Amino acid sequence: MRKNWRCISFVICVMTFLALFSITANAATAPTAAQNLRSTTHTLNVASNKSNIGMTWSAPSNISPTTTVYYYYVFNTSNDYTITSDIVWDEDLVATTSTTVLSTDYSNGNGSYYFHIVAMIEDNGNELIDGSTTTTKGPYIIDTKAPSNVSVSAPSTTNSQVVTLTLSADGATEMYISNSGYT
Repeated sequence: MRKNWRCISFVICVMTFLALFSITANAATAPTAAQNLRSTTHTLNVASNKSNIGMTWSAPSNISPTTTVYYYYVFNTSNDYTITSDIVWDEDLVATTSTTVLSTDYSNGNGSYYFHIVAMIEDNGNELIDGSTTTTKGPYIIDTKAPSNVSVSAPSTTNSQVVTLTLSADGATEMYISNSGYT
């Protein structure tokens, strides 16, 4: 009888070890960063009159193609933004399983915008997310509003071939003058 208990104890220990090992071996890890992130509509640091920013990417490299990956993303004006599991329910964040998105319309908001994204998977009801893998792209500059109060000031007369012009405008970051027309 004593040998049977030893045998049963041994079997229980082995089964416990195998169960723990298989749980550990099959435990999912948080996905790495989304890959090949780029805009489909804008060029980095180049002003555009397109008021929506399109983005595309591919799945993280450490995720099986059969695993459903959720992406949390946000467009904003901050170049430094980290998405963590603590803020995934932030009202500005959007969740999707798609690998292409389009921003809201920024036609009334000239400025520089950034896109931030992080991948997340679920494992037994737990969200696995690693904020250090938040990927940021930008700035994407949207310029849909014409500047106001535009003026060019010049001396009324000059004897020099060099003429100093003073340019000013509200809502402009760059101004150009051409003697042959602007194209």
